Amino acid sequence: MNNGEKRILNAVYIEQKVGVTKHNNRMQELLKLVIFKINNDEIIVSAMRIGRAAVKYSLKQRALVNLTASVDERAAN
Repeated sequence: MNNGEKRILNAVYIEQKVGVTKHNNRMQELLKLVIFKINNDEIIVSAMRIGRAAVKYSLKQRALVNLTASVDERAAN
């Protein structure tokens, strides 16, 4: 992992930590991030909540995208 990737991952962590500070009780679990895969333009991580949700951090869009199907989507299948 190069320094640029470390800075991006740290930014994701800080962003989640700020969310935890604002919504301490219900978002506390988002602090634990585990790297799944690093591509040129995205970092795929796991965010621990009540269950496990995979999210993608896109370096191009600078946004977190949920990769895990919602409960409604799973019920439909």
